[in-house]
Amino acid sequence: MLSALALLAALGAVESIGSLEILLAVAGLALCLATWRTWQVAGRHSAGAASERAVARALRPLERSGWLVLHDLEKSSGGNVDHFAAGRGGAFTIETKTVGYGRSHLGQALDHALWAERRLGLPVVPVLCLARGREPPYDDHGVVVCGSSELADYLARRKGPSVDTRRILRRLGG
Repeated sequence: MLSALALLAALGAVESIGSLEILLAVAGLALCLATWRTWQVAGRHSAGAASERAVARALRPLERSGWLVLHDLEKSSGGNVDHFAAGRGGAFTIETKTVGYGRSHLGQALDHALWAERRLGLPVVPVLCLARGREPPYDDHGVVVCGSSELADYLARRKGPSVDTRRILRRLGG
C-alpha cells in the first residue's frame, strides 16, 4: 500500500502525501502482514492436526490387537503428548511431525518419554513419527524416528518389557 502511494506521488497523481496518509498506509501494511502471519500459523496448525490424525490412523491396527493407545495427553507442566502406545513391545510416547524435524523436536520427544516414565514407573521409549514419511525406524540421539507407514509394524515387532495396560490407564488418567 505504501509503495502504491509512493508510485502515485511519483507520477504526480497525488500532489502531497501528508503524515495522515503515510500513517494510514503503514497501518494498512502492518495489518496485511499480521493477517498473513496469522494465516501462516493457522496453516501450520492445520497441517499439524492433520498429521496427528494420520498417525492416530496408523496406530489403529495396534488398538485392534489389544494395545492401549491414547491420544493428546495433557501434561501438567504444559504441552501435550501426541500419542501414547503400550502393549507387548513396551510403552512408547509418540511425537508427531509432518515431514521433518530438528534437534529441538528430539528434545521434545525425550521430554515426553521422561514425563511418562515418571508417571508410570517403567521405561518408555521416545518415538518421533513423520506423518508423511516412509523411512524405516532409526535412532537419532536416543529417539526412534520413523515414518507413519512403518510405525505400527515397528512397535508390534519390538521386544520390550511386559506392561500392565490397566495400571497405565489409571496413572495417565486416559
